[in-house]
Amino acid sequence: MHIPKTLIRNFIAYFIIFSIPISSLVLFTHTKLIHQFQTTTYQLELSYQNNKMNDFDANIQQLESIASQIKFSKADLQDDIMSRIALQDQLRYHKALNNYLDEIILFMPDSNLIYAAKSTYTMNTFSQLFDESFSRLLNDMTIDEHSARGLVPLITDSALCFVAPYPIHSIYPYGYLIFVTIPERFLPFSDLPYALYWEDQLLLNHTGAPDIAFRTSMPEVQMDGQYCYLASASDGKGYSLLTLRNSHQTFENFYKTRKFFIVLTVFVCTLSTLLLSFCSYKNYKPYRYLKNALMKTGLITEKTAQSKSEIYQAIQTLDMLTRHNRLLDKQIIREQYISRSMLLNRLLNNQYDKLEVLNHSLENYRVTLDSAFYTACIFKLSQRPDENFFLDNPLYYAAYPDCRIYCTLEADSRICAVIGSSYTGNTQLQPLLQTMLLMLNQHQIDGEIYVGSCVNDKDQIHTSYVEALYKYNYELTPENRIHYYRPASLGNPVILYPQEELNSLQNALQAESYDKASAILESLRCQLSQDAFSYSMLKNICYEVFNIIYRDYPGIVSSGNRNISYYLSRLSKINTLDDALAFFELLRKTFEINTDNSTSSPDLCMNDKMERIQTYIQENYTDTDFYLGAVADYFNLSLNNLSQQFKRHLGMSPAKYITILRIDKAKELLTKTNKSVKDIALEIGYSDSSVFVRNFKNATSFTPVQYREMVRIPC
Repeated sequence: MHIPKTLIRNFIAYFIIFSIPISSLVLFTHTKLIHQFQTTTYQLELSYQNNKMNDFDANIQQLESIASQIKFSKADLQDDIMSRIALQDQLRYHKALNNYLDEIILFMPDSNLIYAAKSTYTMNTFSQLFDESFSRLLNDMTIDEHSARGLVPLITDSALCFVAPYPIHSIYPYGYLIFVTIPERFLPFSDLPYALYWEDQLLLNHTGAPDIAFRTSMPEVQMDGQYCYLASASDGKGYSLLTLRNSHQTFENFYKTRKFFIVLTVFVCTLSTLLLSFCSYKNYKPYRYLKNALMKTGLITEKTAQSKSEIYQAIQTLDMLTRHNRLLDKQIIREQYISRSMLLNRLLNNQYDKLEVLNHSLENYRVTLDSAFYTACIFKLSQRPDENFFLDNPLYYAAYPDCRIYCTLEADSRICAVIGSSYTGNTQLQPLLQTMLLMLNQHQIDGEIYVGSCVNDKDQIHTSYVEALYKYNYELTPENRIHYYRPASLGNPVILYPQEELNSLQNALQAESYDKASAILESLRCQLSQDAFSYSMLKNICYEVFNIIYRDYPGIVSSGNRNISYYLSRLSKINTLDDALAFFELLRKTFEINTDNSTSSPDLCMNDKMERIQTYIQENYTDTDFYLGAVADYFNLSLNNLSQQFKRHLGMSPAKYITILRIDKAKELLTKTNKSVKDIALEIGYSDSSVFVRNFKNATSFTPVQYREMVRIPC
C-alpha cells in the first residue's frame, strides 16, 4: 500500500502540534491543578473541623457555666437535709437539660457522702458503682492542682470526664465537681478519625495510628504521602485536635474523572490529527492535478515542479489568470458601456416602439429611470477623452444623492447625458453640472454644457434632448460654459404660471357658476396656444386644471359622462401643445353636455347616450386592446346594462355590432389592398389572425383568401 508523503508529513506536523498542548495539559493536571484542588479541598475540610472545634469549646464553656451555678456550702450540706435535696434536684436538672452528660458528681474528700444526679453514695458504694480507675484518680487528685487548672479532662477506661474545683471560682475549694460525659454526643468530631490533645498530652486517639504524635509547630494542613493531617486548636482552653485524611479515598472520584478526561483528550486529539491529515491530503489532490495540468501545458517542467511546492505553482497560475480576468473585465465593461450608449441614444432620439421594452433593456445595464424629472444635456468637449473615462462616475452621488446621471459618448467628441432628479429648476442643477465640468478639467478636458428643459415623463426625454441639441447647433458659446434652453427667469412660476386663473376657476366651480368656469377654461386655452410655457409646465397646468375640476365639479363623474380613467388616459397622452389644447376643449364641452342633459328628457338622454356609444365604438374598434368592458367603464355602465340598452336601441348586441364593423372593414381592405391576412387582422382590431379568419368565415361563408380571389375574378 502506497502512503503519500504529503499525508505522512501532515500527520507528523499535526501530531507535534497537538502533542504539545496535550503534554502541557497532563503536566498541569498532575502538578498545579491537583495540588490546588487538594489545597482548596483540605481548606474546606479544615474549616469544617474548626467549626466542630468551636462546638467543642462551647460544650466546655457550658460545663463551666453549670459548675458556676451550683453553689451549696459544705456546712449546709452536712447539717441541712433540704440543701442536700435541693443540690440533688439541681444536678438532675442540669443532667436532663444536657443530653451529652451521663452523670454529675459532687465529691468532697472530707465528707463520707458523694452527691450525684442519680443518687447519693458513700465511698464504699461509690467504688462499687464506678470504675476502679475512676475512684483511684479521684483519690490521687489534690485540690490545689485543680484550683489552679480549672476544668481538667480526666480519661478513664470507660468514660471521658471533666473535673472542676468546687466551688469553681473559689480561692479555697473544698471539693470536686465531676462531669461524666458521653463521648459520642459531647465530642462533635467523633465521626472523624481524630486525636484529641490537652496541653500536649494525648487524651483520645481514634485515628487508627497508635504512634501518632502531636507537634505544636505542625501546620494546619500537612500532606504526607497518602495521608493528610489537619490540626485545630481551641481558644485558650489548651485543647488541640488532629484529624487524619486518606488522600486516595478523598480524591478517588477526582482521580477517576481526571483519568477519563486524559484518555478522552488523547483519543480526540489523535482522531482530530487523523481527520485533519486526511482532509489536508484531500485538499492537496487538486494541487497535484493542477501540477500535472501545468506540466502538460508546458507552463512548468518536472524540474521546476520538484523545486517548488504545488501551492506556489497554484498561486503563480492564479495570478496569471487574475491578470487575464482584469483585462477581460475591462473589455466587458467597455462593451456594456457601448451597448448602454446605444440604448440611451434610442431613448434620446425617440427610436423605439414601446418604452416599456426599452426601459427593461436599460435596467439590464443598471439604468433605472424612476426619477420625478428628467433633463437631457450635451457636453461639448475640447478633445476626446480616454477610452476608460466615464463621466457618470459615482463619486458625486454622495454629494447629490437625489440625482442619477447616465451618459453616452458620441463619435464627435461630445457626451450626451440624461439626468434624473427631483429638481425642476435650473438653479438646483447648477452645482451638479459644475461638478461634472470640474471632473472634465481634472482630465485636462475643457467642456461646455447645453441643457434642455426639465420634463416629468420618460416619453418626453426626446423633447429635452432636441432642445439641448438646438442650443448646441445654433447658439454661441455661453460665457459661463453652461447654457439652458429656458433660462431660470422664464421658468419662474411667479411670472408665467397662471395661478390667478386657476384660483378663479376653483372659485367659479365652488359657486356652481359653470358658464363662468367654461369661459375661464377658454381663456386658459388661448393663453396656452401662445406657446409661452415649457413642456413640463404645460403638462403641470393640465394636471392642475383637471385636479380642480375633479375635486369641485361632481358632474364630471355623474351617470352618462365619461369616467375618470378616460380623462387620466387623455392626460397621460399629452405630448404636444395640440394635445393640451384638445384636452382643455374636452373639459369645456363637459360643462355644456351636463348643462344640456339637465334640461332634456330621459328618452332623449338615452338616445343621445346610445349614439355616443355607437360613435365611440366606431372610433376605437380597430384597437387590438379594445373590448366591451372598456366601453362600459367609459360610459359608467355595467356590462349587462350596456348590452340590454344597446340591443334595445339597435336591435343587436354590441359584440355583434363590433364584429359587423370589423368584417365590413376587412372586406374593404381585402378588395382594395394587397395586405396580408395577418396585417388586415391587426388593422381591424384582431390580435389573433385565426380568430379573424373564423369570424370572417362565419359571416361570409368564405375565408378571407377565398373572398379576395372571388371578388377579383372578372365577370
